[in-house]
Amino acid sequence: MRWRWYLETAWAANPVACETLDFYLALWDSDTPGSPWAQVASTDSALTATQRANLWYIGSATAETAGTGIMSAGGIIENIGARYISPVLHNASAAKALAAVGTTPTILRLTPLLDEIQ
Repeated sequence: MRWRWYLETAWAANPVACETLDFYLALWDSDTPGSPWAQVASTDSALTATQRANLWYIGSATAETAGTGIMSAGGIIENIGARYISPVLHNASAAKALAAVGTTPTILRLTPLLDEIQ
């Protein structure tokens, strides 16, 4: 099954142009998080650079300019080969936090694209 992904965010202060919010997936087949891609928790937690290297990179929202405007990205995931996933977002900005309140929350949307016979 294919999935459409959409990621939208804004930084709380001006990031450097080309800094990113990266989107990864951690996959596993049982209901206990024990991903072969990286040992990740099923709750909000920090990951090491080593763990992140073992995740499946999907895409990034990139700061096109040094501003606090909304940045977005999207695409298609052709196949998620596991029963369970944990989406992972990594703020690659060296010192800028994401704007997590108000009118610019970070949004990650995964929409299934079902095959149609017509």
